[in-house]
Amino acid sequence: MDLRKLWAQHWFVCLLPVAFALAWVAPEIAAKGGWLRPELTTKLGVMFIFFMQGLQLPTAQIRAALGQTRLHAVVQGMAFVGFPLIGMAAAWLFGRWLPPELLVGLIFLSVLPSTVSSAAVLTATAGGNTAGAICNAVLSSLLGIVLTPLLLGVALSWQGGAGGGGAGGAPIDAGRVVWELIKLILLPLAAGQLLRLRLGEWAGKNKKRIGTANTAVILFIVFAAFCDASRAGVWTSGGVATPLMALGIAAGLFALATAATRALVRAAGLGGGDAIAAEFCAVQKTLASGVPLAGVVFAGDPRTGLILLPLLVYHPLQLALHGARAARLARAGAAKG
Repeated sequence: MDLRKLWAQHWFVCLLPVAFALAWVAPEIAAKGGWLRPELTTKLGVMFIFFMQGLQLPTAQIRAALGQTRLHAVVQGMAFVGFPLIGMAAAWLFGRWLPPELLVGLIFLSVLPSTVSSAAVLTATAGGNTAGAICNAVLSSLLGIVLTPLLLGVALSWQGGAGGGGAGGAPIDAGRVVWELIKLILLPLAAGQLLRLRLGEWAGKNKKRIGTANTAVILFIVFAAFCDASRAGVWTSGGVATPLMALGIAAGLFALATAATRALVRAAGLGGGDAIAAEFCAVQKTLASGVPLAGVVFAGDPRTGLILLPLLVYHPLQLALHGARAARLARAGAAKG
């Protein structure tokens, strides 16, 4: 067996358990405020990635993506209709065995919008419709400002409150969210597009190296998420049963949402790059917006940390599983090419 070839093909998957182990023993490395300052470095990494995407992405593809109504309908329908219905069904079936905080956390997770950076980066890494992923990720975040508190209130009312005080929903800082989207996604993408005439040929010649850099950034994001979860005591707070139940919630929702999204993709007749973009965008849930949103929705509630537990587990789980899938799809695409 050629170990170098194996490493070249599977280095991301091989390093995932290393990242988890390192985050377990030394979370201060990449937790918020840690040595690597992930609150800054992850943002710089995302900006770099989307600058490179701007260099590589033909402007015509972005214009075409705006009119891909079937892709938009699948992603947004799954994010704000299908996923919440799955969450409510799970809460109804298993809620009697869950602590109230995890029950609220399950519902909160299910109504969150998609990630912005990781969904688009993973789509690009896997060779999917990057322009469509960017459009849908940004649209999901904007819709989530209004729809997430609304859906949460409806779902908790249907559940009889579920002990979720504060679910009425205070105003969200829409200006801050929009500015983050512009700063981290749109401006670097536009800068890359503007410099495409000068650097586009170089980007085309170095596509493999850029893809490796994208995957490395994803690994760092996973590591930072592991570090945050470890420092917050996610794996140990409330005894062994609590994180195990949160893991069960996260894994169950991920599996059901993935199956439902793939069924919707087939029903809508999407294929190729559109199917990849739909799966990554529709199944992922945002930690970056979810945590501050919880601070608003559950302001002053001492149970907020436990309410966030399913999301804190879901986030690294989705990155790990989708990162591995993106790597497999990238290898398959390279083999065909």
